[in-house]
Amino acid sequence: MPAPGNRVIAAPTAQPDDKSPCCTLTGRLLRPLNYLMNPLKQDASTRTKDDIETIQHLYLDLGHGGSAALEEIKNSDLVPQPNYILNTSPEKFQVVWKGEGVALEEAEALQHAMVNEFGGDPAATDSTRVLRLPGFANT
Repeated sequence: MPAPGNRVIAAPTAQPDDKSPCCTLTGRLLRPLNYLMNPLKQDASTRTKDDIETIQHLYLDLGHGGSAALEEIKNSDLVPQPNYILNTSPEKFQVVWKGEGVALEEAEALQHAMVNEFGGDPAATDSTRVLRLPGFANT
């Protein structure tokens, strides 16, 4: 059971269609649906570190053995309880904390430190990261 204030979001993993990179779920075509963790500047035309307006989220992308890592996070005194935990597929989670007043370099250093402490994908520590919503195709 998540701690008060945490939201665990689970969605079925859609299976790829043999004929297309899209998926079907309840009869609708689903294309990859991603969300940007930190907003871009209003005039941004690319997604680089210079285009990040503010840091609003810190996150970990937990792969294999994600349940054990998630328990470590929940029982740790090193980090606050996550604001969101997305169950992306069996044993895989996206763990998200809301952030405020965190500089880009500090956010990335914190994310690297969390990967070292709890595991997770070290490639998913950049501030320009987009994460795929659970249940949508990973193409």
